[in-house]
Order: sequence, then structure tokens, then C-alpha cells
Amino acid sequence: MPIKSAIPPPPADSTAINPPPARAAWIVAVAVLLVSLVATYSAWHTANRQLQVFQQAEFDFAVRQSVRRIEQRMSIYQQVQRSTQAYLLGSMNVDAGDFRLFVQSLRLDENFPGIQGVALVKLLEASQVDAHVSGMQATHPGYRVHPAGPRPMYSSITHIEPLTGLNLRAPGFDMLSEPNRRAAMERARDTGQAAASGKVRLIQEDGKGE
Repeated sequence: MPIKSAIPPPPADSTAINPPPARAAWIVAVAVLLVSLVATYSAWHTANRQLQVFQQAEFDFAVRQSVRRIEQRMSIYQQVQRSTQAYLLGSMNVDAGDFRLFVQSLRLDENFPGIQGVALVKLLEASQVDAHVSGMQATHPGYRVHPAGPRPMYSSITHIEPLTGLNLRAPGFDMLSEPNRRAAMERARDTGQAAASGKVRLIQEDGKGE
């Protein structure tokens, strides 16, 4: 007859069902940490996105304000151009003294800050330069068209006010000799509207072309 064992089976491992308290606490801590990290990242991402939107809105507003101020300033400066144009329409022969009085009446420092001077230029063909220089030297000794060099057309500064300080360098400068100035002048000629040039260095500032 088979003999039944009286030895009881080993007890089931209770740790497989109920982990020890220390291990359970560790699992809970890790879970809480992960949830906290996810929540923190989500909050940071949302806040960062809101900050970017706010900064972009501030930047766009600042750009619009800057553009508006530039447009307003350019509109003010165009008043000087229109006033000078009206002056020329009424004066076929520009007298230096009359032009000085006209520019003084504009009160540039008070009404148009930033304008260093108001100038008139004369468009010349190459064949007209020598006669033009001779005529100008009768009242402006030392006048010459510069920079030197043959060109098909010239646009020499004949008058500039106030004729003081650095502006003394300007008479005779050929505006068409510099690409940015030439492009703006040609655009103004073709459209009949005021045209802004690209970035240039004033002849008054460095004396180039003398």
C-alpha cells in the first residue's frame, strides 16, 4: 500500500503577495516622484510657452511702435523736402544768401532735430562740368566737383545750409558717385516721390571724396 507523507507542504512565499513594508514604501516614493516630475515638466512647459507668447507680443508691439515713430519722423522730414521744392519753384536762380535765409526760417534744430543740413544739387553732364566749376568759383573760391574721375553724369552739391562746421566739406560732392545715394535719387526721379537711401556715410563725417 502506498504510504502517504505526513510532511506538510512548505508555506507559500507571502512576500510574493504582500511585499515588505520597506519595499512598498520605496515603490510609492518612486511613483510619487515620477508623477511630480511629470506635473513639474507640464507646468514648466505651459509657463514657458506662455512666456514666449508674451515676449513675442511685446516684441511685435515694440516693432510696430518703432515703425510708427520712423514713419512719423520721415513724414516730418518730407515737409522740409516739400518746402525746399516750393522754394525752388519760385526761384529760378538760387542766391546763396536767399537760400541761407530760407533754411534759417525752417528752424531745423527746433522743428527738425536730426537734420544736419539742407542741400541743393545740380545735375550735370560730363561736358558741363568745367563750365559749372568756373561759374561756381566766381562766388565760391576753391569749389570743385569731387571725387575726381570721369562719369557720364554728375550731381554736385551747390548749396548747403547751415554752411558751417562739417558741412563745409559738402559743396562739390557728386551724389551720383555713391551707389546707395544714386539708387535713391534715381528712384525719386522715376517715381516723383521722396526716396530713402540705404546706409551711407555722410561726406561731412569722413571727408572722403575730397
